[in-house]
Formats: sequence, structure tokens, C-alpha cells
Amino acid sequence: MSEGNMLDKILEAKKRVTPEQGFNVVGIDTYERPGEEPFVIGHYDTVEEANAMVTAYKQSYPDTPVYVYGVQAAEQEVQKSVLQKFHDFTVPIVQRDTQTYERIQRVLIARHGYEEADFEKDGELYGWSANELLDLILEDLRGK
Repeated sequence: MSEGNMLDKILEAKKRVTPEQGFNVVGIDTYERPGEEPFVIGHYDTVEEANAMVTAYKQSYPDTPVYVYGVQAAEQEVQKSVLQKFHDFTVPIVQRDTQTYERIQRVLIARHGYEEADFEKDGELYGWSANELLDLILEDLRGK
């Protein structure tokens, strides 16, 4: 898929989940293809209600990127947490690296047939870096 086509799909998906009035709390399924990943969690009349849902949702699903979409969202104050994508940038980089590694590990377990034991001592993937694990996923996607 060309970059232009991918960008068009992403923009179209954003339009699809942006309401004309009020605010949608939108989650991003990071496992989906570009343009298919946003899903509406709920619709709210005020940005305060939407932000309250973001906070509640992030407690249950801390790894899911969540945003507030709405025509008025740019005009109103939106919580900083809503604008964060994949990591909490208020924590040290070492902790963010751990978050990244754990996300990759979950993808390999959920989508590629690995087990938690594969990441433990004496496991097949024990000691692999996040980049090495990403390369493994890419090889699998390319059919190598």
C-alpha cells in the first residue's frame, strides 16, 4: 500500500469516527490495518464527560490509545492523557521501554502462537530485545 493511499485511509477513518456535535471517545486497535483501527467507545455531549470516560477506559485498558474526537475538540481544553498515543510520557524512558517490550510480547503471544514461557529463562525468546522481536514479527508478516 502506498503512503498516500495509507494516509487517505487513516484520514477517512478519522472522519468516520468524528461526530458533527458532541464528542466521541475513540480507541485505536493497534493490531488493525491503517484505516480500520479506530473504534468508538462512546458519544458524549461535553468534553468533560468524554475525558471522564477516557480516564475510566484507560484504567481498564491501559495499553489502548484513546482520544477524544469532535469538531469542537480543537476549540476546547482536552486532557493531556487523551493526546498521548502509545506511552505515558510522564514516566522515565526505562519504564516506557518496558511498556514497549510488553506490548510486543503480547502481540507475539496473541497473534503468532508464542507462550509466556518462551520469554522466560530457557525460553526460545529469552533475552531478545524489543527490536529483535519486532524483526521476528516482520519476518512472519513477510512470509519468511
